[in-house]
Amino acid sequence: MSIGKYYFEITRIEHFRDKCMACVCCVEIAPEFWKMNADDGRCDLIGSYRQANCYELKIFEDEIYKN
Repeated sequence: MSIGKYYFEITRIEHFRDKCMACVCCVEIAPEFWKMNADDGRCDLIGSYRQANCYELKIFEDEIYKN
């Protein structure tokens, strides 16, 4: 009996924080990826890093549906 290998590509989420409406939808849908920032009321993408004009988080394709 052999076990098949699964291959998941890595994709990314880009969060343009300056355009956040603070509607909390992302936190409601995927709290493991998003949290509200108490200082300004906008959402933060947990574990992301700052790019030129956005925050970026690399995720596996099977995590896309959570966002």
